[in-house]
Amino acid sequence: MLIPATLLALAGLRIDDHIYVGLCFGGSWLSFVVLFWIHQGARRWRILSAVAVSGLFVLFAWRVFAKPSTPEVRVGFKSSPLFTDKRKNAITHEMTEFHDYLVAFGFDPPIDVPPVAAINAGSPMSPGWGESMTVDEKSLDNPAAIYNVYAGETFSVAFKVEQFGMGILDAHNRSLLPKALGAVLVYRNYFRSDFLGKLDLPANEDPPYRWVRALWDIRREIGKEFAGRSLYFTQKFYFEDQSDLESSFPVYFRKRFVRGASAEDNNDEHRDQIALIIRRYGLDSGE
Repeated sequence: MLIPATLLALAGLRIDDHIYVGLCFGGSWLSFVVLFWIHQGARRWRILSAVAVSGLFVLFAWRVFAKPSTPEVRVGFKSSPLFTDKRKNAITHEMTEFHDYLVAFGFDPPIDVPPVAAINAGSPMSPGWGESMTVDEKSLDNPAAIYNVYAGETFSVAFKVEQFGMGILDAHNRSLLPKALGAVLVYRNYFRSDFLGKLDLPANEDPPYRWVRALWDIRREIGKEFAGRSLYFTQKFYFEDQSDLESSFPVYFRKRFVRGASAEDNNDEHRDQIALIIRRYGLDSGE
């Protein structure tokens, strides 16, 4: 009886579905109780052991079932033999992990997202905002690639890329679109890197990528919570003041980030340090 009781308990630890967790731990608890019942030891110690084990199972059940369950990201998949059930489950799990990570900073990432499409790395692509999330077929099993596409979708929605892109004939939208696209590049690359715990960035010196490096220095010198929350406030303020739409992306983003960091910073005690880091990457000018 000890072996099935132990195996059922271990199985329960590795399952996410609450129904199967309950079945595994219920079966394990019953097996332990039967074991104590048929054991030849002293009756007193058998009863005490059964009570102790029951208490442990009750405590674990309370921890599991009292905790509100996090909804999974609802993602579809384009028709392809590459999308096996195992691969679909892994991609859904990775997107849900990244969703929960962004929620901890205050963001509201989407639960319902466009379907995932597998593409050849060299295939031509149209903007197709909101139509699908494309992943190189060679990277379908790479969690970093999945975090990247989910981050891209999340921040494209947050910065209204589709809205500005579809209304490109309007002068106002034409001015906002590059600001939105630049912000998506910054946020997607920074938060993917932060989640991975390492700077994951191509060798590119365009302003959005320099901003990611500057944010990584802020993360290292001040803290990841500070950097993430400052970006959360930056996104909240991003389109409030549109009096400087003709300014370049670095200038536009810097003004919003400084305001966002100030919202997170206690008495602006890190203001000078942040200004120094921004200057370090040449982001204090309009270039």
